[in-house]
Amino acid sequence: MVRGARQVGKSFSVRNFAESQNLQLFEINLDRHLHLEAVFATKNVGKILAEISGTLGVEISSQKSLLFLDEIQATPSAIAALRYFYEELPAQAVVAAGSLLEFTLSDHEFSMPVGRVRYGHMYPMNFEEFLEAFDESLALNRLRSFRLGEEFSANLHERISGHLRNYFFTGGLPEVVAQFVKTRSLRAAQQVLEEVVSSYQDDFSKYAKHSQLLLLQTVLKSVPADIGCKIKYAHLSPHHKSVDVKKAIELLSNARLVLPVWGSSCSGIPLGAQVNRQIFKLYCLDIGFLNRLLNLSSHSDRFREPQLIHEGPQAEQFIAQHLADLSGGTRAPELFYWLRENPRSNAEVDFVVQHDEQVVPLEVKAGKSGSLKSLMQFVSEKGSKVGVRFYGGLPQRQEVAHSVATPDGVKVVKYNLLSLPLYFVGQLPRILEQPLR
Repeated sequence: MVRGARQVGKSFSVRNFAESQNLQLFEINLDRHLHLEAVFATKNVGKILAEISGTLGVEISSQKSLLFLDEIQATPSAIAALRYFYEELPAQAVVAAGSLLEFTLSDHEFSMPVGRVRYGHMYPMNFEEFLEAFDESLALNRLRSFRLGEEFSANLHERISGHLRNYFFTGGLPEVVAQFVKTRSLRAAQQVLEEVVSSYQDDFSKYAKHSQLLLLQTVLKSVPADIGCKIKYAHLSPHHKSVDVKKAIELLSNARLVLPVWGSSCSGIPLGAQVNRQIFKLYCLDIGFLNRLLNLSSHSDRFREPQLIHEGPQAEQFIAQHLADLSGGTRAPELFYWLRENPRSNAEVDFVVQHDEQVVPLEVKAGKSGSLKSLMQFVSEKGSKVGVRFYGGLPQRQEVAHSVATPDGVKVVKYNLLSLPLYFVGQLPRILEQPLR
């Protein structure tokens, strides 16, 4: 079962997989055939296949074939019926997908086929996939083979940074990227992106009450202004009750349009066990989506200087959506950050990840420099041996020693600082595996 927001390429990927594996594809969009809900409710696999065959006008054979149930959320009984396909007809490969599937799965008003279904989570194209679309094989090979301590070409860095600038404007939604590859026009790509953004908002009526529609629009348009900040409901919509704004955020999260990053004490692993659900930040599905909500374009005066594209919210958004994708689609995204609120000394680390038994703090900087005070505070308190800074410069490793004031006096803390270009985020797990000396 493939899960993900609309327009991330779920249906295309299933079709492409069937073609690449030389499988005959039987595809049915259940949103267009709602009468099949009653048939799936019978849980009779033979009858179900007979009805689908009749609807498609072709006999379904389990030999070298793939049955694709698209928009499966439209017929919830089909989700429960997947169990019986697995048990009674194991030779038949079945893939299901749905753009608003999360809402149906969260209802739990039907028997879930636990242990019978494998979930895959899809996200927008990441930056390395974006480079693949432009046949940047040299850049990809260098990224994927780089080891700490090696030199990285400054010219290659500038070339990749040029692509990164474009990615910030187009984002990774496949239809938008395809338009950019075809036309090499950011303006044309952004026109497609504008249509996609409108379609997301058109979907609100499919999962929200009429009274919630205006609030959903208000919250979604307010999120970009608070990217990277602890969320306060009043900032998102000052004229609505906090409980209503919270519900709107939950709806947008289920639609995968916003990505929450939870505050955690980060005192050990797993990070999720130490989460404070009252403390969180919000990011968008995709950086192109974010910039369209902000009405920013490649022709905006604000972004005429290439270095400005890394500024503030855009850099953090880029890292957030790529961290969500690091699992390779094997699990739903769950991201964390560290916030210490103290009248005398607030401290915040943008993101914190778990790597094996390590808790690794990540700071995101817009340019090639910037204070790492909060990261140092984290390392001092949590005893981390490595910290990561994503920034606009070349990759490097430094052994850092710094003094930190503690209640017991000044303490000298030593750790390894990995400074990596923003576009190295997809290689983070591999780099953390490398020896630090």
